[in-house]
Amino acid sequence: CSWYDTVVISYDREVVDAKGDTLYCSYDDFSRVLTTNMSNGTVFQWSTGENTPNITVNKPGKYLVNATTINKCESKDSVEIIQQSDVKVFVNDTQVCPGFFAEFTAISPDPAATFTWSNGSSGKVMKTKIPGNYYVRAQVALCSARDTFTLSNFPDELDLGNDLRFCNNIDTLITTPSKNFRLTTWNNEVTSSTYRLNKAGFLYITVINSQGCIEKDSINVRLFPNPSLNLGP
Repeated sequence: CSWYDTVVISYDREVVDAKGDTLYCSYDDFSRVLTTNMSNGTVFQWSTGENTPNITVNKPGKYLVNATTINKCESKDSVEIIQQSDVKVFVNDTQVCPGFFAEFTAISPDPAATFTWSNGSSGKVMKTKIPGNYYVRAQVALCSARDTFTLSNFPDELDLGNDLRFCNNIDTLITTPSKNFRLTTWNNEVTSSTYRLNKAGFLYITVINSQGCIEKDSINVRLFPNPSLNLGP
């Protein structure tokens, strides 16, 4: 007499796979659901003390989960929530002479930061000669920060005043309106802080002011002869 029977041997290949790795910015409100992929009957044990397949977290850290299947097979996985530190960037306001380029440098403590400027420039340095308000945005991973800054011109220091009118003859001394000018040129030839004016026409002045900026101005000097007067006998 003979009998036979069969035995089926199978593997429990289920391994826990926890999902929810996240990086979020310091200025973001955060809440994240961490999920697992196991079949019914699996027992879970999270490092938070919870034993559900999915949990909700609201702070950074590394979360561990241990899963035991119905066949007593164990597996482990982890999820990491990273909070990006503050992104910082600084740019100083600047003054330059009219028409001169200014160079702005973005200062950030994070060497991985990339920069985008409001005038379309990229990189750590921006150059412009147009006065106005600007901003730079620093980006690190998914997080960013912004700083605003201003380019302005030094104020004008030169003003010769109104045009001059003289009767019959011209003989007067013109003095520069400021003692802080480094160089004064009258009519492109005379260099002095004063100018002896003795003829009509346009008077041109070029100076280098106290900030090292070149300024120009002019006035029109007009001469009117005295009228002849004769009352007669």
